Amino acid sequence: MSGRQPSSPTQAAKPLEIPASLLITKDELKLGTKVLGTGGFAQVVIGELLPSPNKIGRAEKMEVAVKVMQKAQVSKSNFSNLQTEINICAELRHDCIINTWGIMEDDLSIYIV
Repeated sequence: MSGRQPSSPTQAAKPLEIPASLLITKDELKLGTKVLGTGGFAQVVIGELLPSPNKIGRAEKMEVAVKVMQKAQVSKSNFSNLQTEINICAELRHDCIINTWGIMEDDLSIYIV
């Protein structure tokens, strides 16, 4: 028998390290009710990202897809992968790749726009 412990929810893990260029607040994002898709531990809904004159490309409000992940559903290993994904999204800008406009988290969920 192995001594490995099963992964536990991220509530025991440290908070996400969200780069300043991607950090958004709840006042900048309006979540819609229309679900675009559902996955293993996330749901994608339509939302609105409100204008922010301090951020590049955000002079007008935009309709966006928002990936909503419940923290309780994300294991520690997946949490580490998520942190890597966020770090990559912060650096990646290309015309042929969908941009990540912002990331927000609260006590229960992580939102990737």
